[in-house]
Amino acid sequence: GIQQGDYNPIAFKYEYYSPTVTGEINFHIGQRLALGAFWTKSFEGKMQLEMDGQNNFDFGDYEANHQMYGVNLRLSASRKVGFRPYLLLSYYKFEMYMDMDSYRLANRSNGIGINLGAMIKLNDKFYLNAPDIGIKTYSDAFFFAERKNVLEAPLIEFRVGLTYNFTKRK
Repeated sequence: GIQQGDYNPIAFKYEYYSPTVTGEINFHIGQRLALGAFWTKSFEGKMQLEMDGQNNFDFGDYEANHQMYGVNLRLSASRKVGFRPYLLLSYYKFEMYMDMDSYRLANRSNGIGINLGAMIKLNDKFYLNAPDIGIKTYSDAFFFAERKNVLEAPLIEFRVGLTYNFTKRK
């Protein structure tokens, strides 16, 4: 971790927020199970940094973005007409970069995640995925941060999207 000259630890805080775009493709295996792959890219992200210690540093806001890609497994609870709740499990690679004043920091990690959501039927081919709420963890700390366990600083996501059904009407 980050240490002062006399080796007393400095507490480090950060907050990251960013809108994202996600592409996903799923193949159904039966009526309730789907296996797929996804890719997520953020844009206009911000990282707020603070350090508390004898010097009370406040680093400020910096541009930061991430990319995520991996596989997922979706379990649908039912096939009711018009409404389908689901549980989504994912394993992914997570890459983040942050532009500081004169240099760029970058890190890579693996992660797992869980999402709960619902697909609402709009017509024969389109479904609205809303709400979709998830928690994602990653194996390694980013940049200056140090963690005691993988659940200490999870990524929380709220997603809304459209699903297109390529198959014939069921």
